Amino acid sequence: MKKSKKLIASLAAVALATVPVITTSLNQAHAAQTTDQTQNKIATASTLTLNHNTRIYNKKGQKLYSYQGSNGLLKKGATVKYAAQVKAIDNPDIKRYSFPDNEWNWYYLPYKTIRGQEYYSISHGGYVKAINVDKINGNELYTNEATTTATQLIGKSVVLYDSQGNKTSKQLNLGQKVTLDKQANIFDLTEKGDGYNGGTNLYRIKGTNDFINKYSVKKIRQPLPRYTNYTDVLFVNDGYLYNAKGEKVIEKDNRPNYHKGGSITVTSMIDITDETTGKAVPFYRVADQYLDIGQKRSNECYIKISDTKIILGGNNLKVNN
Repeated sequence: MKKSKKLIASLAAVALATVPVITTSLNQAHAAQTTDQTQNKIATASTLTLNHNTRIYNKKGQKLYSYQGSNGLLKKGATVKYAAQVKAIDNPDIKRYSFPDNEWNWYYLPYKTIRGQEYYSISHGGYVKAINVDKINGNELYTNEATTTATQLIGKSVVLYDSQGNKTSKQLNLGQKVTLDKQANIFDLTEKGDGYNGGTNLYRIKGTNDFINKYSVKKIRQPLPRYTNYTDVLFVNDGYLYNAKGEKVIEKDNRPNYHKGGSITVTSMIDITDETTGKAVPFYRVADQYLDIGQKRSNECYIKISDTKIILGGNNLKVNN
């Protein structure tokens, strides 16, 4: 998690939510004239933002063509009030749909499963499919499972990778259905590289340790929770980078290398002795980070543990003596 996500949390507003109502025009003819003013206006309190044109359904999963004086059709980008209260969870794996706040605490909005499909209630007997929701209260909605199709521009099959980012002999056929449950970039799997984090480019196939390139499957609508062989930490204070001797790497004007609220991947823990006090100080070794020392590049880069908190994969840390 090299870069922190800016999420707009509105949990206080959620707790105070009372009677939910639709906040966008549902009349299709009128909506065509008011899209800019209403349907694409993102409200952050007790609302769902849609990622797709969406029909409203009843409690039996049947499409509604008449709903609260409208034809029951919502447009992509519309916002709609929901009829429930957000609840906290330990991690995104335990709920099909969930979202994090700006400190990567996880929450979910209770949903109803109808004929194997998840729906959010919008009151007055109306429901929308959870897969068609982009954000809840302005926070990006994640899913821990997404089914899509293998595809490839070149060749007749799709190559898979192992949990270390290496190509394997395993392949998928073009058009084959595949269910994904995690996303990762190459530095989540291996420290090999040149210091450049290329962003999310791999998905894990559910129930396996096999990964597939994101461009080898049809696009999925919602992001998946992160997978890492290492550990992600959140900065609870502004943080500095240190070398293997525990010396601070000074930037211009002594500005911190990392800011409170940002996050980063670390690979191990180590105690480094403070030469001034003679006391051992606990540090994390940072993944995908390099220092130029003389004519050599060193990946022995550290941050103080006291400036962070673990947000993902804490059991994966190695302890170096």
